[in-house]
Amino acid sequence: MRNYVSMAGADLVQAANAASLVPARVVGRGADLGSIETGKQADFVLLDPADLSVVETIIGGKSYFRRDHAKAA
Repeated sequence: MRNYVSMAGADLVQAANAASLVPARVVGRGADLGSIETGKQADFVLLDPADLSVVETIIGGKSYFRRDHAKAA
């Protein structure tokens, strides 16, 4: 997403769709993947708005990675 935003001049909504919803639809999984909605799989990444670095990764509704803010500061 960071590359798409910086190189293509896209906004975050365009980048998020290009990275999630569009690929899910292309492979025929738009009904259960690609966006955050009731009934869909809860897989997503939280990004730092300042530099779009990964803050936390959620898979199946469970946190698998969380950046240690004490070390990042």
